[in-house]
Formats: sequence, structure tokens, C-alpha cells
Amino acid sequence: MTDWSVAKAEEFVAKIRIQMIAKQRAEMSPDDFEHLTGGGTMPYSGAIGGAVSYIFTPTSIGTAVVVRAYREELDVTDYGEW
Repeated sequence: MTDWSVAKAEEFVAKIRIQMIAKQRAEMSPDDFEHLTGGGTMPYSGAIGGAVSYIFTPTSIGTAVVVRAYREELDVTDYGEW
């Protein structure tokens, strides 16, 4: 991944985490929210995690990179580097 791709991925994940925390705060009881999200520091993503995935797809001309965070996806492939 290029520096540009890494920056885009980090920005995307941070934005989605904020949205998920707000959504979970509205949907969970206060006790569940406090317990499951560590006091709102990290969205709850289940017992086995999987909140953020980096998906690399190699092709003959380069590697495509997609970031999946809490069921949202963003293509962070730097096609200019191909």
C-alpha cells in the first residue's frame, strides 16, 4: 500500500468508527453500551472481532486494495501507481 492508500484507509476507518459508536449509543442500553464498547472508545463488533478487514486482490498489473470497516467498503487502490 502506498502512503496515500494508508492515509485514505485510516481516515475511512476513523470516520466509520465514529458513526458506529453513535449508532450503538442510540440502539444499546446504557449499561450494554458502556460494557461492550469500552465506554465508547471502540464500536462493538462481536465476539470474534472482524471489525476492519484489508482485502488485497492481486492482478497482472497491480494489487487492488479494499478496506471493509463495519460492513462499509472503500477502494483505496492507488491506480496511479500501476
